[in-house]
Amino acid sequence: MDVKMNRNMGRVLLATACAAALTVGTAVPAFAVNQSGTTSVTYSSSQQVPGTNGWGFEIPTSIPFGTNKDTTVDASVNLYNTTPGGSVGQIDKLPAGGAKLYLESANGFQLQKGTEDPVDYEIAYTGAGVTKAKFDKTVTAKAAIGTFDKTNPSAAGVAKRTGDAKEGGAHTDTLTFSYEDTTGA
Repeated sequence: MDVKMNRNMGRVLLATACAAALTVGTAVPAFAVNQSGTTSVTYSSSQQVPGTNGWGFEIPTSIPFGTNKDTTVDASVNLYNTTPGGSVGQIDKLPAGGAKLYLESANGFQLQKGTEDPVDYEIAYTGAGVTKAKFDKTVTAKAAIGTFDKTNPSAAGVAKRTGDAKEGGAHTDTLTFSYEDTTGA
């Protein structure tokens, strides 16, 4: 009986020694050199509305206003090449005289909570191709922001809340940016 127990004890000790050797063999040495790499993280705050002839427009994804009326929000628009990696200068087919981009507000450039408590806001555009510089509650129908081409592909847009809400809750509006691709017409 003692012999059997010694044999089992020997096996247990051998297994423990093997496990310890494997553990030590896979440990990371204390003198390892740290390695690192970098990753580029980008974000485009625009929504792309592609056309059918290799071009389209980039428009704002959203225009979030905060509690401070002095804070402005980027509402810029840009003509862009739909070919991956392509530039505006490489667009082959643009309408004669450029592409017109239009803007229309569902609520007449007022944020609304249902039909109550309207809050005024405005969007001002600047750029060589801009024909309508200011959109506010006086603009009641679809109007052209401007005409865009390879020379004048963008308009800087600045949105600003000009009114205040009388009651809490979400006040919203929907903007529709549109254009006609008349290159084939």
